[in-house]
Amino acid sequence: MAMMGPGSGPPMMHWWLGRRKSADTGPANSGLTGDPEIEQPPEDQGPKDLRGRWLNFKQSVTGTTTALPRVLRLVWDASPSITLALFATTAVAGVIPAASAYTAKLLTNAVVQGIAIHSFRQPDREIFTLGPWQTPVFTAVNGIIFLVIVQLALFAVSALLGTLRNITQQLLQNDVSMRIQLMVMQKAASLDLAFYEDPASYDLLRRAQTDSINRPVIMISTAFGLVQTLLTFITMIALLVVVSPLLAVIALISPIPAFIADTRYGWRGYNIARWGSRLLRRMNYMVTLVTTDSYAKEVKLFGLGGYFINRYRLIARAYYSSQRAQVARRYMTGFALGNLSTIVTSLTYLYVALQAIIGRLTLGDLTLYTTAASQVQGSIQGILGGFSGMYEHNLYLNNLFELM
Repeated sequence: MAMMGPGSGPPMMHWWLGRRKSADTGPANSGLTGDPEIEQPPEDQGPKDLRGRWLNFKQSVTGTTTALPRVLRLVWDASPSITLALFATTAVAGVIPAASAYTAKLLTNAVVQGIAIHSFRQPDREIFTLGPWQTPVFTAVNGIIFLVIVQLALFAVSALLGTLRNITQQLLQNDVSMRIQLMVMQKAASLDLAFYEDPASYDLLRRAQTDSINRPVIMISTAFGLVQTLLTFITMIALLVVVSPLLAVIALISPIPAFIADTRYGWRGYNIARWGSRLLRRMNYMVTLVTTDSYAKEVKLFGLGGYFINRYRLIARAYYSSQRAQVARRYMTGFALGNLSTIVTSLTYLYVALQAIIGRLTLGDLTLYTTAASQVQGSIQGILGGFSGMYEHNLYLNNLFELM
């Protein structure tokens, strides 16, 4: 038998090689045969210089802020009243940490003053300043009881606001999910059959249906959370600046490296998920063949159950191996960069403690300012992390808007 030269193989072999070169062209690949692996997208290393990184950051900010109004419109159309309730509960919660920290300062000073009163026979009278108001004259014990009640009330209000936010977010999630499903169904009903025969187009439809259900509410909730965090930040930063403006600047800068890592790996994770959607489609196909009554007769008749299960196992292994490396790198990088924030927090405590030892601050001030330093750093991390999260959610929501 004569040997076939290069390029003269069977037509089926030519088609299979063509499929391996491009996963988005040609007939739809169900994954029933062949190598389950797909070629992963090349990792975008991104700009190395400071100017390039700054331009990338500006583009990310512009893209996210541009997308936010249309996402808000989508959520608002689902339920205006619940959207307003979610914003109100989130915004009011932003001032609670500062009030709680200030009350803790007064309580600590009241305890110290009470010890001095009973130890040195000082006059047993105290007056507290709560913002623009002054309290009546208290004895040391009554003053401590009053401040404990105030602190308890703040904790109760904070817990109530958190509960109301969870309720409104869940209700809004249900409304938005149903609205998006209807939008996708209406769009799918209007598409031609050729759209479903193209793997790339069909993958877009599946991503729009699966990746966009929860993300609008999460993105808007994150945006409202940024308002809450910003209010907390503004009220706390003034307290920290009183201790040391330089310390405030350090607390502002330290979370930025972790934010850069989150943004970079957020894009990389989306890129991997976009490519992996084909594997997920094939996995769902195998599950449908084995578990649906429509195919049960044929699967049993030809004894294909074990074969489909093995194919599912191979494809699932290929999919999760690509996800495993991405998840490990992302969180290990975040852990390494997060240690910088831990170091800054420790130095903040040391600095304020030394100021208290030399008499420049009271023990209540120490409690207040250490809380403020931690809250400022946490607020910056929350603002940057929240923006990073919105950027990642926006990448996935682009599937929905691209389909529409």
